[in-house]
Amino acid sequence: MKVAFYKAFTKKSTLLDKVIGLFTYGKYSHCELVFSSGLSFSISPRDNQARFKVINFDDTQWDFIELKLCNEQGIAQKASKLIGKKYDYVGALFSAIPGAHIQKENKLFCSETVAYLIGLEDPHLYSPNDLYRKLKG
Repeated sequence: MKVAFYKAFTKKSTLLDKVIGLFTYGKYSHCELVFSSGLSFSISPRDNQARFKVINFDDTQWDFIELKLCNEQGIAQKASKLIGKKYDYVGALFSAIPGAHIQKENKLFCSETVAYLIGLEDPHLYSPNDLYRKLKG
């Protein structure tokens, strides 16, 4: 199992990707949890809801961090309970502002979702870049 991080500043990235990267102080704008089967789980503004999805990861657009000692089956079960939740634009924006975090009960953003699924405390505090730094250690 690994986490894939989408690069915010490439030819294929959108304006929103670039804004997220700038406001969260790093080079990433999105993340996906990738199961060993190749199936991914996250929520993105492109899909606007939490979902499982097969993604053709292009190494020029993504960086990866391997996760150790993960219970993939348990994580997949937790993820399936999130399917259909909507994207939290406000929470994503405020994840970049220290001390100003806003958490919507029925909405999520990508790094919050991944942080929750892998068992990190206070998952709403993680932007994609914060999550990358935490996992990179």
